[in-house]
Parts: sequence; C-alpha cells; structure tokens
Amino acid sequence: MKRHAKFFLLAAAVCLFSADLWAQGFRATVVGRVTDESGAIVPRARITITNLGTNQSRAVETNEAGDYAVPQLAPGEYSLTVELAGFKKEVRRGIVLETNQEARIDMV
Repeated sequence: MKRHAKFFLLAAAVCLFSADLWAQGFRATVVGRVTDESGAIVPRARITITNLGTNQSRAVETNEAGDYAVPQLAPGEYSLTVELAGFKKEVRRGIVLETNQEARIDMV
C-alpha cells in the first residue's frame, strides 16, 4: 500500500509541475525602457498594464536603468500607463499580446 501511495504522489507532482510549465508557454511578456524627452532614463516610474477584456491590472516599477518587465500576461488587448511625480502621465492603448510573445514597449 505504501508503494502505491508514493507512486500516486509522484504522479500527482509530475502532473502539477508539467501543467504549470505548459501554461507558461501560452503567456506573453511586456518589456521596455522609460526615458524622458531628452533620452535620459527614468528610474522608479510606475508602469500599470491593464487587460481591456478582463479589466485586470498589474503594476511594476522601472529599475535604476529605467527598464521594466511584466511577465505572465494572458493574450489579449491591453493599455499601458506610465506615471511618476513631476512627469506627465503617458498612456498607450491598443496593445495586442499574442501567445509566447515578448513585446517591447519603450515609453517617453
């Protein structure tokens, strides 16, 4: 009986991990850099990406090099907003993400 229980646990673990890896292949990632009008990097800007079909949003912050990444996004249409005190808010609409896509969206 113990041998069957170990086999069952092993089989369940394999199924769970393989399902997770398989699901990751159907997601998209958005990467980019935020700069000001002079081309200088903008660290610590807040990036908000919103799925227009589900109205779900995710927010990240640019790093010290002005770069950001938002992984694990479901395919669909999105808007992207960049905000930082002292700067005008910038919004880009109509971003369509597809399966396994890495979209680069630089913002000024």
